[in-house]
Amino acid sequence: MVILMYHAFGRPGERSSRFVLPARRFSRQMAVLKCLGYTILSLEDYVRSRRDGRRPPTRSVVITIDDGYEDSQSVAGPILERYGYSATIFLVVDRVGGVTDWTDERTLSGRELLSWTDVREMQRHGIHFGAHALTHPRLTSLSRETARGQIVGSQMELARQTGRPVRFFAYPYGDSDESTRSIVAEAGFWASCGTQSGKNSATTPLQNLRRTEICGTDNIAQFLLKLWSGSSGRFLRRARLSTPRRRWRQWRQRLFGAGELRPSA
Repeated sequence: MVILMYHAFGRPGERSSRFVLPARRFSRQMAVLKCLGYTILSLEDYVRSRRDGRRPPTRSVVITIDDGYEDSQSVAGPILERYGYSATIFLVVDRVGGVTDWTDERTLSGRELLSWTDVREMQRHGIHFGAHALTHPRLTSLSRETARGQIVGSQMELARQTGRPVRFFAYPYGDSDESTRSIVAEAGFWASCGTQSGKNSATTPLQNLRRTEICGTDNIAQFLLKLWSGSSGRFLRRARLSTPRRRWRQWRQRLFGAGELRPSA
């Protein structure tokens, strides 16, 4: 099982970067999932199947989005709704309604975040939310009690604002250790997500699920390779270069030849 990880979504004219995926490219990726017959599971459905000892559908994938930028609603939201797909967004809870202040990354610093009104509206359209700590710190650099405050505090405030139980957590920067994972488990989270790439199997710890980062600069070939392998590693770049260009053009034609699957601008 591959869990996809996104961050921000670019509006028309905004340049792509590692963390900012243009809307057209995201729409094309969702069209690929539809064309290939993938089942889009919510993170809750996937974890529930694991807890019940059931295997998820053979061709299925989970969509997650980190940080909770406003463009998750204004840019990605309509695309997800068009395809009938769900996603889980991990919110930096104390920064909801503000802007990004935890990174110097040029494309993310100062970027507008969702408001609580936005969050509740997206819930009504089938989007799920999880906690991403209170302020997006590196949890392993904190004392155990401070880390507990970040984890449990974000869970409690998110539950208060949404009126729903908060069952999932994502470690900021993918940074976790045995202590932080035990805090998450003790808080009652069903599962938590890191940033280590790879497929999840029945033996992958629920408190450290793997996720495959989709970069804003990924082309369709790289997306397909990540989707099939679960890897974000260097071999994807080597594979892209070593595969004949004609084959990539053939795959592209098969995926987007039908007008109804051609993503809109």
